[in-house]
Amino acid sequence: MNEIATVNADRITSDCRTFVDGSTRCREELISVTVGRGVYMLGEFVVPCRAPTGMESQRHIGRVQSGRTTVLTADNQEVAVGLGDFFVVTPNHDAWVMGDEPCVGFDMSQIVGHQ
Repeated sequence: MNEIATVNADRITSDCRTFVDGSTRCREELISVTVGRGVYMLGEFVVPCRAPTGMESQRHIGRVQSGRTTVLTADNQEVAVGLGDFFVVTPNHDAWVMGDEPCVGFDMSQIVGHQ
């Protein structure tokens, strides 16, 4: 079966979470893949691994569209990612925005059970 699905990056508006600092992360399902768009506000630890959503952070494979963020992994590796960078980060991480503009990033993951 041939299928195709598309979504404009500015129209990823389903299943949104808003963090206490006003940062948002929304996602859309496209056949067998989930695509997410996050707009992360300035400040430290804007995406804590356990709170304020009560959920642990997930694995992310993605690309930064604008801004810059630093990621701290569970084993204390600290890496900065910015405009145009692709990244893979494991679960249980923290992240915070660097500089003077929000960080906008996109990530993708396969939906379990789809090939």
